Amino acid sequence: MTWLADLRQRWLDDPARVTVVEGEAEVRAGELLERVGGLAAALRAAGVEAGSRVALVAANGADWIAADLACLGLGAVVVPFDPKQEAATTAELAAQAGVSAVLHDAQGARGIDAPALALGASRAPAPWSLEAAPPADAPATILYTSGTTGVPKGAVLTHGNLEFMLDCATTRLAELTGLAWGEEHALHYLPLCYAGSRVVVHAALRRGATLTLLADPRQLGDALLRAAPHYMLNVPLVLERFRAAATDGVQARGARAATLLQAAVAAQTAPPRGLRRRALRAIASRTVVPKLRARFGPRLVGLICGSAPLSVACQQFYAALGVPVYQGYGLTETTALCTLDRPGAIRPGYVGSALPGVELTVDDEGEVLTRGPHVFAGYWQAPEASRAALNEAGWFRTGDLGEFDEAGRLRVLGRRNAVLVLQSGHNVPPEPIEEALREAVGAGAQVCVAGHGRPHLVAVVAGDGLQRDAVDTAIRGYNAGVSGPRRVLGFHLVRAPFSEAEGTLTSNLKLRRRAIHARYARQLEAIYADGPTVPALGGGAA
Repeated sequence: MTWLADLRQRWLDDPARVTVVEGEAEVRAGELLERVGGLAAALRAAGVEAGSRVALVAANGADWIAADLACLGLGAVVVPFDPKQEAATTAELAAQAGVSAVLHDAQGARGIDAPALALGASRAPAPWSLEAAPPADAPATILYTSGTTGVPKGAVLTHGNLEFMLDCATTRLAELTGLAWGEEHALHYLPLCYAGSRVVVHAALRRGATLTLLADPRQLGDALLRAAPHYMLNVPLVLERFRAAATDGVQARGARAATLLQAAVAAQTAPPRGLRRRALRAIASRTVVPKLRARFGPRLVGLICGSAPLSVACQQFYAALGVPVYQGYGLTETTALCTLDRPGAIRPGYVGSALPGVELTVDDEGEVLTRGPHVFAGYWQAPEASRAALNEAGWFRTGDLGEFDEAGRLRVLGRRNAVLVLQSGHNVPPEPIEEALREAVGAGAQVCVAGHGRPHLVAVVAGDGLQRDAVDTAIRGYNAGVSGPRRVLGFHLVRAPFSEAEGTLTSNLKLRRRAIHARYARQLEAIYADGPTVPALGGGAA
């Protein structure tokens, strides 16, 4: 029985089960079955059949899930888009995918040239009947992701990819919670269009969880208390923001409270020695820690984190609260996951060991390679890029540098190429930003952007005769014309050009990014410690 057939049967057996919560509304399994069936009937009437591509652009909600399941049940290929993405980009990619229909929310079809069906529209409920199970190698979804050039490519995931990954994810969720089917509560606030979201949400539904969905992440604080989840998927930026807010709040209560929190966190790196430190840790566990822990609700057993590196300090902060953070590693092309931490085997700074059935290795150049039933079928209508994604032995090239510890846990060291992944999960190619900043600063400036695994971008700006005020003005002007992830919120000024002699340029005068980042690591770390100052940016000077 496929996972879709299993899910349908469980909902038929228990139609009164609360399956999805959105706001104050509870959507029960029977109602969700009718929504899926109604959308499937509407899609059939629009000419959608097995193999048809269907765009899905909508905010998080029960209707999104119903639309996804309706398409998959028909054997259609779901092509989801971020509802906040520019409409022109969405329309262009949908055309490239050749979609034959678009399912959309109240914000409309975003200019997609295809028959449009509005989610939430009044339509007759219908039973959800599944078509014959598609072959394992049949495409199930096309997920557009930015590669090293920043040009989106459509990663094709098959029904076999999804089935395999859902088996892995449901098993790990059961290990994480220790609960039986139907006992879990989950919360999800990240856009459902991404691979990680799809895997976790499908797995939660398959586990019979009550799933609270948020369309607006700003509601997360209240939703945590209302939903009281056992787990939720996160990106590092959200965890870092909570940590910063919590730390500021504790410090505002006075030096004693701050000292107690520091003692609790310090105990994660080494057992507290000395009577005073042990006493502080004990007091913290009865005072500061429970108040912070309570913000997650009474049922939380762990947080799942992926899409970008999480700092060791952040992971230790949550451990001090008694909240383990289970890191996972993977890409869209690997059906979201290659690794995931297991209870009792977490090592801060590492992203867990390979999932069962997943092969993972590091080649002679330090690049992480993976092979197995989780690896995608290729990029949509991009045969050359698809071939280049695999090496001669059929291993997928992740583009990440990594190393393993003695227990087989993976540590991701950075990107082999230059693409920077922010804590928000945004992929930011630095070259276009550097070109724009060189033009803005002028005077022969050289620019190297950094920020992998960080909350925002910073830059090292080098050149003879550069003046701080002029560089500051140039960067502010650049920031005014770009979106948040591409903004540079701090810089370090070097009043001499990069050079081959000092190891910051190659022999053909290309930037040695890792060398520059290492050479100015102390100065860049100081910028992050001070925090961004917008619109007046700042940094040090050599």
